[in-house]
Amino acid sequence: MYAIVSLTALLAILPVAPFAHKLPSTFYIVLALIGILAVIYNTLSFPFTPQSAFKTAYWQQADLQGGNSTVTLTGVQPYLGHVLKEVPSVDYDGVSWRKGPERGLTSAQFPSVAPRSFPNLPMSKWMDIEVERTGMSSLLIRISGKDTRACRLRFHGGYNVSQVLVRGSNRDGYELPSPAPVKNVDLWKRTWNGTWEVELELAAPSSSRDPAIDTAEILRGRASCIWSDRTNGRIPTLDELYVFSPTWATMTAWETGLVEGWKEFSI
Repeated sequence: MYAIVSLTALLAILPVAPFAHKLPSTFYIVLALIGILAVIYNTLSFPFTPQSAFKTAYWQQADLQGGNSTVTLTGVQPYLGHVLKEVPSVDYDGVSWRKGPERGLTSAQFPSVAPRSFPNLPMSKWMDIEVERTGMSSLLIRISGKDTRACRLRFHGGYNVSQVLVRGSNRDGYELPSPAPVKNVDLWKRTWNGTWEVELELAAPSSSRDPAIDTAEILRGRASCIWSDRTNGRIPTLDELYVFSPTWATMTAWETGLVEGWKEFSI
């Protein structure tokens, strides 16, 4: 955008170039003053307003078995730090900082109040996961979440997952080359409260010294489901951020939802 504006201004000035030496010096002095004042204003003025707000990406993860919860805010420094300093429940000195998912962004992670997606239901019952061995090199995973249409599977131990088939889907599964085993599976349904049945084909890692094989661990991973409802205080930390954040800052969702509740599994 800036390159297009600069090119347009250059093309507009070029026809005047042959006659520039005939213009009075006062004209150039005025142009120089306007340029200097514009640079000073744009350098010193605060870049955000309530109408053009600074956006912070919100993402909360909750351990449905242990009850622990962490929030990750992603944005541009130093403005992200200014936002966190305004929130009473955030221990600024205890915030964990790391490089953001995209260039120029920073992520801040800190412990938070657990979400209340289902106030009358224990967190352990928000999602169910079952892992069943169906053959020498195959598994069946059943995963279901309460009032959600999106769940995930992440594999980080044991044998490699070489093929995935979701029962009832409009695809027959997909295969990946052996050097690139499946590590993530994103699941989505058109209806609420459904159960996904995921068939996995396993392949032994290339290294026989893998500690997972030595301990006879077939597969280890994490199952999670996603929620986005923040009405009636269901996400207390997000509500607090909206209340105490500066007027020039607002929140947005970084992922496909706002809250991800997870459970570990192994077989």
